[in-house]
Amino acid sequence: MTKLIMKSLSVETSSDITKPMFFGGTVYGYCIHKIFKIKDPNARGSERKYSLMVISDEELDLVKNWNIVNLYLTEIISLIQKQVDLTVENNLKNPAESTGILDERYLRRAVVKPKSLLELTGDPQIFVKFHLWAVELLTDICK
Repeated sequence: MTKLIMKSLSVETSSDITKPMFFGGTVYGYCIHKIFKIKDPNARGSERKYSLMVISDEELDLVKNWNIVNLYLTEIISLIQKQVDLTVENNLKNPAESTGILDERYLRRAVVKPKSLLELTGDPQIFVKFHLWAVELLTDICK
């Protein structure tokens, strides 16, 4: 699985990140993935890149469910991006919390610890939601 993750973020990319990609083989499995970016004021370029993936040992299983997988990937990415946008907007409204961090980042005096997806979305249940999303996806595929 590590090989698929690394390939999804480096080798198997496209200039149009709005479209999912398919790749894989018999050794490591097959994958449909979609890359997306979210705002992170503390990251280089003020954004962070992620990839959501659906992996299978069977190529045909993924290909025949392409539309369902794409729909689910698009929906969860949209929800994550909206949550992050709201969190960033709320943090900008409360400058007392972020002023020192922004000054340090601008001057490159301090190494700012990367934020987790939980912190970026402001949602302590984000990984529970990922799990529920995956269960829903599998339920729709197996119908």
